[in-house]
Amino acid sequence: MFQMDCLRRVTRIDHRQNMDIKATLNIEDDVVHKLAIRHIRYFGHICWMDPQRLPYVSLHGRVDGQRGRGRPRKRWLDFIEDNCNKHGLSLEESFHTAED
Repeated sequence: MFQMDCLRRVTRIDHRQNMDIKATLNIEDDVVHKLAIRHIRYFGHICWMDPQRLPYVSLHGRVDGQRGRGRPRKRWLDFIEDNCNKHGLSLEESFHTAED
């Protein structure tokens, strides 16, 4: 897949938008979509891991204590949940699907 900066060098003078360039070259996937697929694939990989492995423990573990003030930070699991919701699955359904 070409990067957009490589494609933009040719068309910078034309003042064309990225969407027009992608449509002309028949490029359908964007970076956000590819990252979402990789996140979901790695989530499935972690679901298959042994429960004593560190990524599995960090996925299912909880930390005791008080949270800080302000807006809570967005966690990796929040991104996974958003991507699963876009595909019509809940996080629990996707976890059980990945285990099967």
